[in-house]
Amino acid sequence: MRLAVILGLLPWLFFLGFFNDTLLGVKFGVIAGFACLLLFNYKTLKKGALLDWVAVIFFLSIGVLGWFLKLPFVIHNSLLMENSVFFIASMLTLVIHRPFSLEYAKTKVNEVYYHHPVFIRVHVWISFIWSVIFFTGAVLIILYRFGLGNSTWMLQNIPTSLILFGVLFTIFFPDLYQRVAMKGGVASLPDLSGVKTVEVQGGVIGYRTIGRGPLLILLQGAKMNMHGWDPALLKYLSRHFTLLIWDYPGTGYSSDHPCEWTVEAMAQLLRKICDTLELKPLALLGYSMGGFIAQTCVRRFPGFVKGLVLISTDGGGPHAIRQTFDGVDAKDSLSLLFAAGARARVSQSFQQIFKTAELEGKISSDILLKQHALAQDWYSAERREKADVSALIFVGKKDCVIPAENARILYAFFQLSEVVTYEDAGHGLIYQYPRDISDRVTSFLGNMND
Repeated sequence: MRLAVILGLLPWLFFLGFFNDTLLGVKFGVIAGFACLLLFNYKTLKKGALLDWVAVIFFLSIGVLGWFLKLPFVIHNSLLMENSVFFIASMLTLVIHRPFSLEYAKTKVNEVYYHHPVFIRVHVWISFIWSVIFFTGAVLIILYRFGLGNSTWMLQNIPTSLILFGVLFTIFFPDLYQRVAMKGGVASLPDLSGVKTVEVQGGVIGYRTIGRGPLLILLQGAKMNMHGWDPALLKYLSRHFTLLIWDYPGTGYSSDHPCEWTVEAMAQLLRKICDTLELKPLALLGYSMGGFIAQTCVRRFPGFVKGLVLISTDGGGPHAIRQTFDGVDAKDSLSLLFAAGARARVSQSFQQIFKTAELEGKISSDILLKQHALAQDWYSAERREKADVSALIFVGKKDCVIPAENARILYAFFQLSEVVTYEDAGHGLIYQYPRDISDRVTSFLGNMND
């Protein structure tokens, strides 16, 4: 993405680099500019990118007036013209809400990014900074023409330094802005890269690993694929752990499997994935339905992991308190996942996350039926034996999907456990409190890993 923006600027930068106040400089500048346009900006040119077509008109004009007609005014002022034209054109792209850098970035990213608020704001700033750089260049040339200042600094050192700053800004600003945006409660850009596959039990499983440190495996809820996790939660956790996220059979990048959709079968599948990839996880983090699978893993495979993180889930069996959906529309995701007071705060970020998840394919009705059957299986069997692991349990006081009262029952299922309750949270508390959850998980598992 950043390289695409820099490549998009090359026609203008090459003109700057090759031009001097001579006819030969005009020729070299025009040739270099056109060559870069055709070589690096062909796709955006075809799509009608404003800055590219301004460049075409500019280079043609300079070529005709300076190269062929040899007008002295054009030859001696082409550099000033370029800086001025770029400044005006780039500011125009901001006025019409089409920052020029956005057009170049779109050629290298998934379309899910196109309307993401972080993606747009990043490129507003990048386009603005480059317009300021070229405006400053035009001002310096004018000052030089009036005999003010040192020509070396005005025409070489300062412009070169500004261009270097622009390149570095383009490279490093997106990450910096995302960190600031996350602190303000805005979901960061989802990372759609790095998906790998592994063949297990006659089918293909899609997965990604993120971060560094001890291995923490994440198990998502029903109706989710691996891209349904909050990017903020993944980013915070990945600072301390290597995260393994994966798609259940028949979802996302995973093919359908011959295995049954039961908690036992899913636990077996996860263990087989780890054995095939030669992974030794420190802990499992299970959200909602993922918590069912995580608990089954630790009971089915003693010693498999040291710890367990359970979020918005229950212990299953006939004693589990079932959902009520009181006062909510069960078909409305926001109503299901968030208490009334929190919906406005999380709406934009949550909806953007699930646009990303849907990009990798909505869950089929057949898979949804299988997930429903898995839940029925979970609630049909009695589970009284304690698991020999420590558990950190997160619940939302206003959870209407899996009522918070289940935490008391779940607490007794483990040798050592801790319950964290968020008073204003519902089932979707991972999207409300990614930073706090990450901090608590890091502290909990960090003690375990010492």
